[in-house]
Amino acid sequence: MRGFSPWADPSARRASVGVRAYDEIRRMILHGELAPGSLIGEEQLAGELGISRTPLREALHALLHEGLLREAPRRQLVVTTVTQDRLSEVLDLRDALEQLATRHAATTLDLEGIDRLRLNLIQQRRAAHAGQTDRYLDLDDEFHIRIAADSSLGLTTAFLAQLRSYIRLALLGVDPEDKTWDPLAATDQHDAILDAIENREFEAAEALMAAHLANTRRILE
Repeated sequence: MRGFSPWADPSARRASVGVRAYDEIRRMILHGELAPGSLIGEEQLAGELGISRTPLREALHALLHEGLLREAPRRQLVVTTVTQDRLSEVLDLRDALEQLATRHAATTLDLEGIDRLRLNLIQQRRAAHAGQTDRYLDLDDEFHIRIAADSSLGLTTAFLAQLRSYIRLALLGVDPEDKTWDPLAATDQHDAILDAIENREFEAAEALMAAHLANTRRILE
């Protein structure tokens, strides 16, 4: 795995060709359009995106650095596959960092940050009711990462962004008929976590987050 990359607020992305290419390829990876283990064909991908090789290679380099791509023989790139051993480590790190971020948010997060998270939850419910699973998971990631980001935990935010990307890759291997995950129930849990954060109940917020994260473990392990 490569190094950690800073998380960029999706509402404030720069509009350069390279950044747009990065955003789109990252979306394709996390949504399973470029499956784990699949080879990246630069010429085909450049054609699909309607861009030249230079900004494409910039985007691929960033994704390699982030760990969503890995190097293969003959300088080729493939989409990362998350092994079970790696996943166990990722989940342990995620749990520790998210509980830390939640506890910190319950003492520092301001009303503007609370409002952004409330808006995110409204969007989550809309996506869940519409059956838009990928959209829901994108918003779920944003909710969790924003708790750290809006609490000014820059390093924690960067780590969480990468860890949650690995979890998204692992979730691609879960049977879509698995009924153990209910997005509306998960959003209710988010609501309870945010209520505790807003009320400055840091111990309750941390405990609620720990229980919420345990759901992902049950699905993946």
